[in-house]
Amino acid sequence: MTTCAQKNERIKLAEQRSTRYRIVIRRGCPISLVHAAEELRVYLNRITGAPFSIVCDDAKETEFEILVGKSSRFNENDYGIDFQALGEDAYRILTSGTKLIIAGSDMRGCLNGVYSFLEDFCGCRFFCEDEIHVPKRDNFFLPDIDETSAPAFEYRDSYFLPYNDHENQSRLRCNSFTLGELYGWGIIFKPFVHTFNQIIPPTDENFAAHPEYFSELNGKRTKDWSQLCLSNPEVLEIAKKKVREWIRENPETRVVSVSQNDWANGCTCEKCREIDEYEGSQSGTLIRFINAIADSIKDEFPDVSIDTLSYLHTDKPPAHVRPRPNVIVRLAPLGMCTSHPIEDCDCDYCVKLREKIQNWAAICDRLYIWDYTVNFHHTLAPYPNFHVLQPNIRYYLKNNVRGIFSEGNNSPRLGGEFNNLKQYIIAHLMWDPDFDVDHGVREFINAYYRCAAADVYDYFKLIHTLNFPDVHRRVGSLPAESYDFPEVWEKADKILTRAERLADDAVTLERVRRLHLSTRYVVLAFTPADTEGRREAAEEFIADCKQLGITSLREGVPFETSEKAFLAGEILN
Repeated sequence: MTTCAQKNERIKLAEQRSTRYRIVIRRGCPISLVHAAEELRVYLNRITGAPFSIVCDDAKETEFEILVGKSSRFNENDYGIDFQALGEDAYRILTSGTKLIIAGSDMRGCLNGVYSFLEDFCGCRFFCEDEIHVPKRDNFFLPDIDETSAPAFEYRDSYFLPYNDHENQSRLRCNSFTLGELYGWGIIFKPFVHTFNQIIPPTDENFAAHPEYFSELNGKRTKDWSQLCLSNPEVLEIAKKKVREWIRENPETRVVSVSQNDWANGCTCEKCREIDEYEGSQSGTLIRFINAIADSIKDEFPDVSIDTLSYLHTDKPPAHVRPRPNVIVRLAPLGMCTSHPIEDCDCDYCVKLREKIQNWAAICDRLYIWDYTVNFHHTLAPYPNFHVLQPNIRYYLKNNVRGIFSEGNNSPRLGGEFNNLKQYIIAHLMWDPDFDVDHGVREFINAYYRCAAADVYDYFKLIHTLNFPDVHRRVGSLPAESYDFPEVWEKADKILTRAERLADDAVTLERVRRLHLSTRYVVLAFTPADTEGRREAAEEFIADCKQLGITSLREGVPFETSEKAFLAGEILN
């Protein structure tokens, strides 16, 4: 991260709540560039108290200008900036004479440049939607700057539902599929994932008319929990037609997902089986099917790619067929260990996963990862995996992965221990895998937990002692060997109880209380239901969850269902 220490009298942005500078954008530019300039104006005003303004490039030129994006100001002196080479996301920030230039694409490049300038040179921190740090500077001088930055990955989506508002994603420099026009669009998927049932809905009518469109399992065609029969030529033609419809209905689309439903059960009819046996994997029929669709759209829609999943029964690469250049394969390693970095883990799953990543990367031009970073079955339980985030992202980059969808807690509203902190760290790592994680964690905790920060950081370090060489924690369970350490939870409870006492304002107290739910969850989960006082403690816990905005204890399960199981001492089932 760049810091600003050296004064440069030529770039005196503000002095004593006054400025000679104005922000310049080109007349008629897209709304995303206007938004970038407006964000810069708002935050510079907040930092300095000076009234920065925005003008279009047909205004008379002055010495004191901040140029945002390409405009007529570049006609005579282009400052050596190659806008085309910067692409959609990269940016260049430089000073030239008395001018400050933030250069990048109209889509997201300038917006990324603005937020990076505010972070690196102004000291702002966009921790999460409800915690943004804006320093105050009566006198604001800039050093000489010439900084170009590009993201490590072409697709970066730190997806944590409670914090997925467009402003937050944009400020974290993600190009999430959720971003709209104001934020320069993201990598727009239409639709996003698990689309087989959208291509041919498994209705009673469809199945009665064409059972051969659906998976054959154990010699019988099935409608429920089925995939499509990918060797069926009629299914292929229906899929081609549907893909064209989706693109035409959504002209901003960059990626169309043609991907299996969220379960296994790939077709094993004679023809599918023959192909898959030849390819050594059920990804054989899948990639052939996807390639045919990709070939059918490449001329009419050259900027659109077809995305598919390598997931469950399709996670092993095929032996012979190769994905087309306009095909994206998203490998989703659902069973990976998150106690140890992928590259170092000796569990059977990770040993095989390394081979799969390397083999997919060898045959696929655009390999993405669908990463899992929380425990979906126990969303409140502590999940101490911060130590693997950086090495795993570096491993992906080293093995030619070009995009990451990092799936976090998807509970509506709030939930999940350190949810927003994890999103913040992952987003920064996806842009820069060398981001200083410990510094970022400490900055976030200090800002978010305020006077209780020291205790919260002690708690953060404590739970990360729960990683052992022979314990492999995964995303879907709360096994005793990973969490049954009463002495740790007793210590953690004391730390967070003290943090609650230290909280001297309502916002901080609420944040610490919500964090404290995590240790209470684990203690109660391992306390037998017939233990004296457990029922009362569980009822108090549930009441606090509701009061603090928690809407889910387990992904996809109504809170009321989890509540009943928790009170009965059945939460580990």
